[in-house]
Amino acid sequence: MKGLLVFPDDVAAVDLLHAEPLARTIVEVMQAHPKHGLVLGIHGDWGAGKSTVLSLVESGLAKQKSVATLWFNGWEYEGFEDAKIAILEGIVRHLQQNEKYFEKAKDHFHRLRKRIDYMKLARAAVVGGAGMLAAGPVGLALMLPTLLDPNKAGENFDNATGIFKDADGKDDPLDLHGFRRDFLAMLEKADIAQLVVLVDDLDRCLPKTAIGTLEAIRLLISGERTVFVLACDRSMIEYAVREHFPEHPGMKGDEYARKYLDKLIQIPFVLPVLGPLEVGIYVQLLLLEGIFGSADPGFIKVLEQARELSKRPWIDQQLDMAPIHDALSKNESAKELHSLMLGIAPVLAAGTEGNPRQIKRFINAVFVRRRAAEARGLAEEVQIAPLMKLMLAEYFHRDLFDAIASESRDGDGNSKLARQLEAPPAEDAATKKRGGKTVEPVEKGEAVRSDFINDPKIVKWAALEPKIADLDLRPYLFVIRDARLVSASNLPAEVAELVGLVGQGKSLLAEKAKVQKLTPELRGLLASELATRLTTATDASRQSASAKGMKDLINLDPSVAGIVDRAFVSLPISAIGTWISDLSQLVESGTNFRLWLQQAVEHGANRQLASLIQALLSKRSN
Repeated sequence: MKGLLVFPDDVAAVDLLHAEPLARTIVEVMQAHPKHGLVLGIHGDWGAGKSTVLSLVESGLAKQKSVATLWFNGWEYEGFEDAKIAILEGIVRHLQQNEKYFEKAKDHFHRLRKRIDYMKLARAAVVGGAGMLAAGPVGLALMLPTLLDPNKAGENFDNATGIFKDADGKDDPLDLHGFRRDFLAMLEKADIAQLVVLVDDLDRCLPKTAIGTLEAIRLLISGERTVFVLACDRSMIEYAVREHFPEHPGMKGDEYARKYLDKLIQIPFVLPVLGPLEVGIYVQLLLLEGIFGSADPGFIKVLEQARELSKRPWIDQQLDMAPIHDALSKNESAKELHSLMLGIAPVLAAGTEGNPRQIKRFINAVFVRRRAAEARGLAEEVQIAPLMKLMLAEYFHRDLFDAIASESRDGDGNSKLARQLEAPPAEDAATKKRGGKTVEPVEKGEAVRSDFINDPKIVKWAALEPKIADLDLRPYLFVIRDARLVSASNLPAEVAELVGLVGQGKSLLAEKAKVQKLTPELRGLLASELATRLTTATDASRQSASAKGMKDLINLDPSVAGIVDRAFVSLPISAIGTWISDLSQLVESGTNFRLWLQQAVEHGANRQLASLIQALLSKRSN
């Protein structure tokens, strides 16, 4: 292949995830009642493809001449003192930039901008104090040029007092009903049958901006003809609501957050998680599109076939490569990569939980490290297939990777642990040869660590080809270390040491002096790393070790409790186990932890765990 194959992390130009049916359904829902206000939600984890669905919705509406579509990114309004006002102004400004709309409804646009200017001035008065309010309309009008940017204020800015001509009691410029009435009148005059606002990246905003956006939507939604489509991770938005409204009369913060969103979002759509079969199809399509291009006739035929298979992902079906077979046969590196992608799909699906962005990032990291090896003259020593397998362990089974790396740094660079895991149970190791080299038999009494051999995900990883046990892994570790340093993803040595001790089942309380030597930032990093290890561990003993490590760390430094609690926003419910008792002190202060426990009960935790959860929650209520 020519050049470096890297997949961009942006809205996909080609729908590889077959999200078009969902987008078409969303369009049909909003067109069923075009005169009604409506809020739709597209929910999924970061990187699940929400922005791609929004893009497809926008394309589906493009031919509707009477529908005005705005793409709105919450990040644009970070830092505004009042995000709600800024967002209302942004929507009006975007519509006004369309000359066709502006010419038809010029007077209504002027009126809306004046209302917004008055809101901004009232906000400035609140910030400035009661003295400004006492100045009265004329005095405030004289102050207006210093409070508002004349380049951004409404039209007829030169006649500042005109902004207050409605403030005579008959039509209060701050009246929300008046704003909605003027907004609807503008839509009618501009011949906009329906306004669709596509809101993206709301879950990446700080709570203040996220709430400002939601409040702006509440102001407009009671008006007719307006549809908002919110693409967001619901758990992150609930977190923002809890942060902004920590307590509510008669309700707990988490209960209020759920009801707040349930009232706002009338129809939610949840993006499904990709299963192993779908991940296999997705990685193949990514690779083929990257090599041959989206306009290639063979690729288009394979894509059409993939969309048919995606209709029934529960049936084990494989893509037929016949349309692109000849092109693959002539490209040995592409052929090898295609085979690799298909092989790692089950492990990649489990490790990324079917998240398309995480899949892209992993594949990109493999290709970048392979290119780094070539740049260092290590192309022969670092082959793509073993590198990919080793990186699967690094990304999704860090304890396993650390153990293999530790063994492989000395001697001939081999890993006895990898050999034990990769050897079939009935294999005669004394006579087995790999690569022309006799494998040393496993000594009697030498056992594979139970937390690895009993982990079905690691067993699946070990079964992947190629075998890496008898390779010299030192060049691979060198390239991985080099890339980690470049990307600043390597843990500082003092943090890595403590993480390793926790993984071995040792208490951080016994390492109190080392923990206390860490800066507050490094203690926060240690807490975050332990939370990540808990997320990726599937064996109960490794989960328990991480939980105990977090418990000890909180006892040594209570300030990290918030970092640990935040991890439960994204921790899958399936990770629950008896280790939750080790974090019992988090029940008092950890809003996310409590909500996570309650969700575990709602999602059918077994009787033992449900009893344990109830006991933990009852301690707080007592």
